[in-house]
Amino acid sequence: VVEQIEQIRTPDPAPVLTPRAFAGHDSTVRTFAFSPDGRLLATVDATDELRLWHVRDVALHPVLPGSIKGVASVAFAPDGETMVTGDDSGTLTLWPIGSMG
Repeated sequence: VVEQIEQIRTPDPAPVLTPRAFAGHDSTVRTFAFSPDGRLLATVDATDELRLWHVRDVALHPVLPGSIKGVASVAFAPDGETMVTGDDSGTLTLWPIGSMG
C-alpha cells in the first residue's frame, strides 16, 4: 500500500492591520458612516456632535472646523455627493459634499 501525503497549502497570512485613532470627540461615538468611496468618515457622539473626517490622514474636514450639534444619525447618499444628518426634532439636513473627499 502506497500512501500519498498531500501537501496542505495555507493561504498567505493576512496583512498586519495598523489601527488608526480618530481622536477628537469628548464622549462616546455612538454612530458613524463611511462615504461610499471610503474617503470620508462621519461620526456622531453621545452629545449629538457631528464630526467629518478625512480617512487617509485622520484629520477633521475643514468644512466642519469645529462641530455641528444636535445630530442623531448620519448617512451618505449612494453616489457620495450628499451627506444626510437627522436630529431629534425630525429635521433632515442635506450636506452637499461632492468633491470634498
